[in-house]
Parts: sequence; C-alpha cells; structure tokens
Amino acid sequence: MNPTPAAAPPQPFRKGLFTLPGPDGSPGHLMGNRCRECAAIYFPPRQLCARCMKDGILEALPLSRRGTLYTYTVIRQAPPRYEVPYAVGYVDLPEGIRVFAQIEGWQARELAVGEPMEVFFTTLREDEQRGELVGYRFRPVDP
Repeated sequence: MNPTPAAAPPQPFRKGLFTLPGPDGSPGHLMGNRCRECAAIYFPPRQLCARCMKDGILEALPLSRRGTLYTYTVIRQAPPRYEVPYAVGYVDLPEGIRVFAQIEGWQARELAVGEPMEVFFTTLREDEQRGELVGYRFRPVDP
C-alpha cells in the first residue's frame, strides 16, 4: 500500500515578503528591512539602500500588523480570471512606509480614509507543485 504523500505546508507567494502565522498562534508579519547606516525602512525588502546607496547593510525588520488607510478604490472591471468587484488601496504603517494591497471588508460598509487597518494572510490559490500559495491583504480593524 502506498502512503498518501503529506500535503506541502502553506507557502508565501513570494519568499521573504512576509512570515506566516505559526502553529503556536504567533501572528505573521510583513517583512521589510532597515538600513543600519541611515535607518531607512523598505517594503518590499531591498538589497541596496536607496537613500545612502550602501550594499549589504540592510537588516530584516518585521513590520507592524496595523496601519491607517491612506486611500483606496473599488475595481469593477478587470482582466479575465479576476473576480470583480474588489478593492485595493494604500495603508500607511507606523514605520513610515506605505503598502499597496487588496482590501477586504469593504462590502459590509464603506471604507473611510484614515481608518485603522490590519494585515492578514489568506490562500490565493492551490498549486500542484508548491501546494497552498498564501498572500497578504488588509481589512478594517473592528472598533
């Protein structure tokens, strides 16, 4: 009898972009990096600091899970294979960076610029070779 192969663990759609929530309940985080020379912070992570132009001095930095909605739009027409409508927007994080992402939770009520948002991780699709591919999105923080 052939044993059933174990399912591959969930994988980020792009390596190094975020850490997934752990089995112990620890939250996942978007991963940026910070320059040890000039303290500039980046997301997505970079190889070279764009401010001081130094290489090899960027350190990994877990970013805050919460931020503020800077702006958003609802997409009502999209290319094939995209389910519409969906919302995208920019969220400002306390580290001073602005992250572009899909926004969920807008269907139940209208979003408001300046409202608190939180990152969460969700399955984007199943891939036969890599298994479950996970991505990040933002949603309003419940009051």
